[in-house]
This record gives sequence, C-alpha cells and structure tokens, in this order.
Amino acid sequence: MKLNKIYSTIDIHVAGEAFRIIHDLSLPRTNSLYQLSEQFPIKFEKEISLLLKEPRGYAGLSGCAVLPPYHQQADAAALFFNHEGEMTVSYSGIVAVITCLLETGKLEVRSSQQYTIETIAGIIQVTAILEEDEVIEVWMAMDDVHVIPNQQADYSIAEGNSYRLALFDSNITIELEKLPQLSNLGKSKATLLDDRVDGIVLIDSKSSHIKTMTFNKDGQILRSPGFETTAACFANFKKESASEQLFINESIFGSRLQMHHSDKGSRLKSRGFITSMQTFVLDPTDPLAKGFLIK
Repeated sequence: MKLNKIYSTIDIHVAGEAFRIIHDLSLPRTNSLYQLSEQFPIKFEKEISLLLKEPRGYAGLSGCAVLPPYHQQADAAALFFNHEGEMTVSYSGIVAVITCLLETGKLEVRSSQQYTIETIAGIIQVTAILEEDEVIEVWMAMDDVHVIPNQQADYSIAEGNSYRLALFDSNITIELEKLPQLSNLGKSKATLLDDRVDGIVLIDSKSSHIKTMTFNKDGQILRSPGFETTAACFANFKKESASEQLFINESIFGSRLQMHHSDKGSRLKSRGFITSMQTFVLDPTDPLAKGFLIK
C-alpha cells in the first residue's frame, strides 16, 4: 500500500444527523471566510469525495472543515459541505462543531458558557453547558421564519434566512414500519415544487409535540428532526397568545429537538455525541479513490 495523503477526522451525530469534522486540511489563507468558501469546493473536490462518499462515507453524511477564525470575536470558523458541495450554514453542524472543540480540548471551557462560531452566513452564538467535561446541552437562537399559506394547494411555504421548505400534512402516520409508503409520499410531493424549495417536510400532528420527516432537495431523508424544520413547523403552529411555549419535534426514529419560545425570542436545544475518531488514507492506486454513492 502506498499512502499519498492522510486525513484525521472526528465523527459526531446531532439527533441522528451525522457530521465528519476535519481539522488538518491545508487551507489557503484568504482575505475572508467567504472568499475561502468560493475556492473550497473546487480546490478540495478530491477530499470532499474521499471523505463523504462510499466506501469511507455514505449518502447521509455531511462534512465540516474547522479552522482559525477570520473575525476577532469568533472562537473558530467552520465551512460546511455535503455531496452537493458547499453549504451556507448548518445549525446542527454548529452543535457538532462546538461539541467537538470543547470535548477534545481545542477550545477552553468558559464559565459564561458562551461561544461563537464564524460561518459564511455570519457569526453564530451558542450556549454550551458541560458536565464532567461532556457537553450535555447546546442552545442556539433561531431567526424568525415566515410562513406563506398556499390557498390553491395542500402545503405552506416556510422561509428562513437561508432556506425555503414546503410543509405538507402527512396522511400516513410517521413511524419506521411505514417508511416505504412515506418515502413514496415524499417523492410524489416533490414533483409539485420548483427548484427554489430546499426541502419537503411531512408533518404528523398539529400539537406542540409533532413528528416530521424532511426530504432534502436530492431526495435524501434527513436523519434528524432538523433545526430548520423545527423552526419552520413552530412558526406554522405557534400560538400567538402564549408568551411562553415549548415545542418538540420528533424524527421517525425517536430523536428530538426542543424549541423554547418566550418574549426574548426562540431558542433550540440539542446535543451532539462523538461517535468515532478516524484516520483516512488515500492510496493513489485505489480505483475507487473518487468514491461513489448509492442512494
């Protein structure tokens, strides 16, 4: 075996959504994180394929490159990417990043519990609560979501700062035993929408505790309840008269995200878990060096 390149990664899941975090990429120093993000998908196309695609990765895996911040107020910078290329920001990815930095000792624990991560969408402030060197809670403020009812169809459009989701009532109970029927339902709903929509959400129940399934633009089922999905569903169902509200979104396999709303705004609570620390190698004679995907 001839080793051309070696990459060290840390895998973390947030409510079931998996992220592969890379610390040791030799990234060029640019004038801004945004400028680096423009170069990243092109200059690191091989690395993205190697680390996310099979046989080392899989279709549902997203990646993140963590690097020193450009902005003085930030603790670290993060570039998120998936199989489609660069992602603007991933809220669940932010949870993964802060969990990784604190639990591996790359970021000093603060008594204030306040930390900041720089992204190309701006600086994201998070509250991370530790107990015996383990991150047990991560809180993050969520921007307001605007919901547009569609009077001529059976769905609403939820618009956030960087995403657009179509919300459908599911006429099938969201449970694992009905996954094939739900997958077909999601695909059928996708044919009704245009490219401006980033995902489709099937919703089971209209109470303060719902179950959802989110289909990404490429047809993949999101493994977690989804931060964006939770914020969108809360905006759709929230009670205007209640000043304090607790909203729970549950995935098809039982993972949950909690949204707390008060006069001070809306915050989402989650937690990340390190699942592995790995070293990947690139053998130039490997015929599958570019990887492949089976969806």
